[in-house]
Amino acid sequence: MRMNNAGVLCLSETSTRGSVIVKDDGKIAYYPTRVNWTLASDPEGLSDSDLLTVLEASFHTPEPDALDALWKIVAEDECKAYFIEQYDRYNFPGDGYSDKIAESIRYALERYSIPQVWNLIYYTMKGLAALLQDSRYTRRHVYNMIPGNIRRRVDNSIANNYEVRPWGRQSEAKEAFLTSLFFDKILGGGTEDFNLVNSSNIGAVADRLGEIPF
Repeated sequence: MRMNNAGVLCLSETSTRGSVIVKDDGKIAYYPTRVNWTLASDPEGLSDSDLLTVLEASFHTPEPDALDALWKIVAEDECKAYFIEQYDRYNFPGDGYSDKIAESIRYALERYSIPQVWNLIYYTMKGLAALLQDSRYTRRHVYNMIPGNIRRRVDNSIANNYEVRPWGRQSEAKEAFLTSLFFDKILGGGTEDFNLVNSSNIGAVADRLGEIPF
């Protein structure tokens, strides 16, 4: 993958055991679409302009694996930030953004876009926050209900063909640089793509890309 070779992306420690293979000679092999990717903490010392150059080179001839990896980074970071906002808003106990919660959000992103997952997170946290005041539930128990509740909302919405309305961002100033770059420059669809793209259709988006308007 070009962005991995350029030092922009690196394998995440959250990658599952089955996605990475250690060969007999000690070398590591991996399945690009199954591992989790993350931005390098200091991508080869690249400035923003250098990073743009690498991304431009990568996406003038779109590489589906790279597009999928970058999408997952952007989507999971956006949903993590929104989750933490709601977690703090309702003063939930527990471990914050746990691995199980991260898994449930990745599950939601398989079928829903970033702002649609915000919607699911919002109603999950709002509903469970009411239970924090219910003496029948310990605060820890309520926190532990979050991942399963998110998954059930996804499954119920799909099974009943419910429309999940994309949630609007409260302030455009909060949009991360990489999010703007990905949807405005790489995909080119801006808000429309932001509201529609999910893990299931990102491949079709890659197929539609031609010359990227940098």
